[in-house]
Amino acid sequence: MPLEYVIEVCVESGASTTAKGAILERFVAAFLHTQNFGVTSNIRVTGMEVDLLARDRSTGEEIIVECKAHRSNIAADVITKLLGNVDVRDVQAGWLITTHALGKDAKGIEVEWDKRSVERRRRLRIYSPEKLIDRLERARVITPAPQSIPLTSQYKIGGEAYLILSERGYFWAIPLIDAKNGVTAAVDVYNAKEGTRVTSEDLLTWLSQLDSSLGNLDWTPVGGESPTAAALRDELDHIVAVPMAEHWADYRPSRPSDFVGRETIQREVFEFFDRVRAGETKTRLLALKAPSGWGKSSSVLKIADRAGNKRNKGRYFVHTIDSRAALTSRFPELAVISAVRAAIAAQFVQPKRAVEFGIAGNLLSTSGTAELLHLLAEQEKVIVVFFDQFEELLYKDELADVFDQMRVICNAIEAAQANVIIGFSWKTDGTITTEHGAYHLWHGLADRRFEIDLPPFSDKEVALEYP
Repeated sequence: MPLEYVIEVCVESGASTTAKGAILERFVAAFLHTQNFGVTSNIRVTGMEVDLLARDRSTGEEIIVECKAHRSNIAADVITKLLGNVDVRDVQAGWLITTHALGKDAKGIEVEWDKRSVERRRRLRIYSPEKLIDRLERARVITPAPQSIPLTSQYKIGGEAYLILSERGYFWAIPLIDAKNGVTAAVDVYNAKEGTRVTSEDLLTWLSQLDSSLGNLDWTPVGGESPTAAALRDELDHIVAVPMAEHWADYRPSRPSDFVGRETIQREVFEFFDRVRAGETKTRLLALKAPSGWGKSSSVLKIADRAGNKRNKGRYFVHTIDSRAALTSRFPELAVISAVRAAIAAQFVQPKRAVEFGIAGNLLSTSGTAELLHLLAEQEKVIVVFFDQFEELLYKDELADVFDQMRVICNAIEAAQANVIIGFSWKTDGTITTEHGAYHLWHGLADRRFEIDLPPFSDKEVALEYP
């Protein structure tokens, strides 16, 4: 099975955007050289983007080149804006160089553009990671990513290969999957110019400390039991559901059988689930919002119970997560994996092959999850992962990075556009400082989630009726 490629510009923690931009600019210039183009001027250079003017050394044709070094899928408007810049700059063509995959809408534009005449197609070229790497390999700038690696029985090769662009050169980083649970746990590293395996502990330590999507994996030379893999298995086994009361007077979240009211809220939630099942919305994030003590957790349990009743159990699988059980920053990723495993164990969805997950940023966008997502779409089913009391992690300093990881997971779920939803029950009477990662997570996703505010209980909902 062919590898899926990702390219990342990686610098040391605290490095300036200028340093990152310089690495990206050198990479783009090297690629253009293989295509017989030379850079004539820099329009804009930042840490994540480089815009250049280049000229064909043979014909003199001038083009505008936009390189996007994002760590999420490329949106469709990037392509439309590039076409506009071709006219504004009065050049012959525009090239889009992207280090990450195109989003669903952007791929649609690419497919439609490829149907046009040869002359029209010349005005726009899109170089995805696969196309970039193919041309760099042909030009012998890099060696092919290794697809057969000597491994112990603990690991399997995942479906991805990362080309790391750093100050010390280019490296292939191959994520390795723990064979016991399908979770990405380690990475094997090769010099991309020479094709040799990196065994230097000093170099591996330096690479592991760069700002990359693979930073929380085990970068030590492969061999023997990985402490990272063992710790991940332990955390995955300790992810727990939202606790439930044992009787009606218990202080914990109400048992669904004792739950009364919130009918409008429940209807809105299931209508949203149905829009996702039917492909009528691109939104994949849901939030139930209310102050403390207004029944958010009880509502989540009621929704999960209703999803599993006789009428609904073939349509919805709602997996509740008690966020207070988090041990590491990988908790959001492991919670989603836990939900998928639970759905398979309950025979809600039954893929024939074992499901293997990518790293957080590509969790559901690899070949290892393709069959699962196809079945969900084909059968019009949806898996919902509901994080309860996620904001409680604000008070755990050792988990400050968990909010950045949740943002990555939310972006990955949205990019996959699969029948998977991330839900939150969020407390609105707390205070989050603007410096905290939780503030940026919550407000950064505000226009991308479906929000439901729980109103105060009505008289009918709180009244006790006596015979």
